[in-house]
Amino acid sequence: LFNTTNFNNQHELITNNNYSSSDWQISIPFNTNNESMLASCYTNNHDINSYNCENCEYWICVKCQAKATSYSDLSVTVRDEHTHLPDKTDKEILEIRQNLKRKAIDESVPIDRIVEEAFHVINNQFRSNDLLINIPSIHTIKNTVRKQRRKTRPPLPRSIEQLPFLLSDVYCKTTQGERFLLYVGPLGGVRSLVFSAYNDMIYLSQQENWYSDEGRHSRLKKHVNALHPNIYVAIDLLRKEQSLASIARLRDYMGAPIPKRRKNKVTTDECLIKL
Repeated sequence: LFNTTNFNNQHELITNNNYSSSDWQISIPFNTNNESMLASCYTNNHDINSYNCENCEYWICVKCQAKATSYSDLSVTVRDEHTHLPDKTDKEILEIRQNLKRKAIDESVPIDRIVEEAFHVINNQFRSNDLLINIPSIHTIKNTVRKQRRKTRPPLPRSIEQLPFLLSDVYCKTTQGERFLLYVGPLGGVRSLVFSAYNDMIYLSQQENWYSDEGRHSRLKKHVNALHPNIYVAIDLLRKEQSLASIARLRDYMGAPIPKRRKNKVTTDECLIKL
């Protein structure tokens, strides 16, 4: 488990390691300008990547001022006292954040849905007060996951003028590898793109009547999957919003830090009463 942050041209790697039957929660500072060898440590059957300079690694505990140096012969030199136990809550939060970042890269699901589903799981499965207090707010998690996705995917264009002249093959094929971009060119003097698979065109050609639809009729586009959401979809959406609001109220009740930019929103309970 690891988390990287940038600070003054340096990276800090937070992880858990085990030396002399003592679990460490530590950070490894290293300079990216130096030539380094990639080493691998193992803790609790997890591979942890770190950087090794001149056959030794320098470790700094994130909970106290203790420092340690590990060598290639598995010997460790510890400076200052390091007697506290690792925090299980920090480990769980790191697991949640890393899983969300991994989903943002591997899946094409909207970020809001990925994060909100994770918070629903936390609310239903985890009953640790420390976890609810220490986990960042849902707004902060969403921003972090969005930044992770932007590292591997270009931003979505807001107009057809922002599309590149030649689209990447990723956007021109179906998930089965079939051709999906049917036509690209001017229609009525305006650049237009028509997407359709070959089998879909065959299916349309065999039908007597065609029906067109201008799109969704809901302002809750990013939350609702159905093209025409009915009352049951709306109820399910309100239940999820109520669950998220209950997490926020529980965090406030337990003394969690207030977000820097907190908006005054009407609680979901009041919305349900009005509905």
